[in-house]
Parts: sequence; structure tokens; C-alpha cells
Amino acid sequence: MKRYTLIALSLLAVFALLPLLAFFKPESLKVSFSEMEWAAAKQQAQTEGKLYFVDFDASYCAACRNMDISTYQDSRLASYMGQNVVGLRLDVQDFDGVMWSQKYEIEALPTLLIFDEEGKLVKRLVGYQSSANLLKAFEEVRSPKASPSAPTTRKQSPQPLSEEPSLPSVNSSKTNTAPQLSGSLSIFEQGIQPTGKGLFEVSLKRQKSEGFALQMGVYKEVNYWTLEAEALQKQLPGHKILMHIDELRGKTVYQLLLGDFESQAAAERFQKVLQQKNMRTGLIKDLRYFK
Repeated sequence: MKRYTLIALSLLAVFALLPLLAFFKPESLKVSFSEMEWAAAKQQAQTEGKLYFVDFDASYCAACRNMDISTYQDSRLASYMGQNVVGLRLDVQDFDGVMWSQKYEIEALPTLLIFDEEGKLVKRLVGYQSSANLLKAFEEVRSPKASPSAPTTRKQSPQPLSEEPSLPSVNSSKTNTAPQLSGSLSIFEQGIQPTGKGLFEVSLKRQKSEGFALQMGVYKEVNYWTLEAEALQKQLPGHKILMHIDELRGKTVYQLLLGDFESQAAAERFQKVLQQKNMRTGLIKDLRYFK
């Protein structure tokens, strides 16, 4: 009887150690994710003619941890991604994770996004995925023209693929529509080049911490907040737009808020209006928690 008990305990110990042993595999035999930020990783994918893959993750996600000890330990998947895919993992509790999960309306974990070589989102996978499922998804998306062994050569320098709001630019070739300074000569013909990222009229007023609002985005740079707020103002003229300055994981962030609404029910009704306009609906926030 003791002998069978020892055998059973030994087997339990082996099964308990299997997840730990998986993490001791050589790095080349398991999937590795880029340490770069979203824009840089996506730019690298475009430059090298690869797919761009994003795994939205969180420490509390059990299915994510299961993928760590199974899916991402598959050497076939690791080899394929090493040649054809730039992968990024985002924690939805971290700054970038909050911003991008809102943009792509991530509602369940894990959610996996696959972008093609041109940077377009072409596939969304939700829930646990085996290595076979991921390999199949990558092969379905990957262009047959792309070479799996060599980066694509481009004659022109690729444009950045950052999905942050694009900054206003001036086209110097359109001199006939350029602003005039004096006489009939445009500022370009006078040798003056405009600079900056946008000119705005600013009016600041403290907002009372009461009511409800829709959080439409979170940004780590105020210029991105400004451009998004401008776009929102054009889409919804007459609606109040608020900025809340906060700190997330030691970094200053700027929250873009729409409203104030007297009640949560009023905010929910306006979400339906935004949905009818095919706009993102945002997240309802109680302004009492904002100082």
C-alpha cells in the first residue's frame, strides 16, 4: 500500500512541475514578444514585411497563463513567428494596454489581434488559442507574395504606422491655397515655413466633480489628447469635452471625457446615440471619483 502511495505522490509531483519546466526551455524554442511600444513594433513589422500580432493580457487571466505553458512553448510556432511575425504583448492594466484596449474595444481576455503586412487589422481571436490555431490563423492572413525567409525590400522609406491621431501637416506643393501674408505672395513663396503640431484656442475652466461622463480615451501626451478632442468636437458640436489629468503607474496620463450627464442612465442613453452614429461609445465614469 505504501508503495502505491509513493508512486501516486511521485506522479502528482511530476505533473505539478510540468508548467515550471516549460519556462526553462531555451529562448529559441518558445515564442518571444517585442519589448518595443505599439508604434515602433508595428513599424518594424511593416519594414520587414511581416505580420503584426498583439496579445492583450492581464495577470488575473487564467487562459493567458495556460497559453504561456502550452501555446507559446511550441517550437514550431516560435520558429514561424520569428520569421514572419512581430509580436507584442500588452497588459490591459498598464498605460498602453488601457489606451489600446479601449481603442479596439477589448472586452474579454485573451484577445489576439493580427494585422497584415500593410498594417490593417484582419483577424481577431478571443479566448484560449492552441499553437495549431495560431499557426493556421497566421498562414490564412500572410500574403503569398511575402518571403518567409527574407524581409521585403521597399524602394521608398515606409511611413510610420502609429495609430495615434495623425498630426496636422502642411503640403508645400499647394501654394495656390496657402495663407497670404502680404500682397499676392504666399508664405511659402516668401520663404517662410510654418512649424508646430497645431494651433488651438484654449479656454480653461474647473469642472465640478459631480455627475457622469463617457471616457473616450486615455493618452500619455497632451498633444494626442488635443487632436482627439478636436475631432470629437467636430463630430459632436455643442457637447462638453473634459480633460482629467491623472497618474497611472508613475506616468502622467490625460483622460478624454465626453459630457457631463446628470445620471448614469443619461450617460447610457447617450452611448446608444453614439452607437447609432457608428462611433465608439466610451466607458461610463462617475465624476465624483475625479478630483
